[in-house]
Amino acid sequence: MHAAEEIGRTVPTTIAWNKVLADTTEIVLFAPRLQVYRSLFRIAIAGRLRPTASAEAAQRFSGVQASGNPYALTAEDLARGLRLGVQFADGRRAALERRAGVLPSGGPLEPGPLISTSRASSDEGVFDWEIVVTAIPQAGPVKLYYQWLDLGIGESMAEIDGDVLRDAADRSSELWAADHT
Repeated sequence: MHAAEEIGRTVPTTIAWNKVLADTTEIVLFAPRLQVYRSLFRIAIAGRLRPTASAEAAQRFSGVQASGNPYALTAEDLARGLRLGVQFADGRRAALERRAGVLPSGGPLEPGPLISTSRASSDEGVFDWEIVVTAIPQAGPVKLYYQWLDLGIGESMAEIDGDVLRDAADRSSELWAADHT
């Protein structure tokens, strides 16, 4: 099944995560919720620039750095901007490739995980992203790795309880069968 197809025909289980990922003098980066489908999940990632942030931080936060056109980014921008990745307990892992962060729709899901952007919006001092991880772990937790060097956030990690993900996947509701035409 295609990831986009599963998202289109499934009511996900929404889990409030409310996880603060980073809280600096310039920005608060957090993950308010998870949406879990049968075989994939979305992580909402949000950033809020503090009103007291420096002009330099505001410039780094704005525009393409937060969620704009990834094709306008240089290699240095990509290295210093917001970077995300996941690792499953069995060692499988994936990183968000900002130049190719598009949800696959042309073939079956990879064994996973594959990470891609789903939705993005930004305004002055605010951005909201959704990333899709196209697998549910068979056992153990999922580690979410992140960094945003331009805003002083070094590589960090938050853990997502795999039991909660698996239970939520079982509780998601399929609206119609995959072979329905």
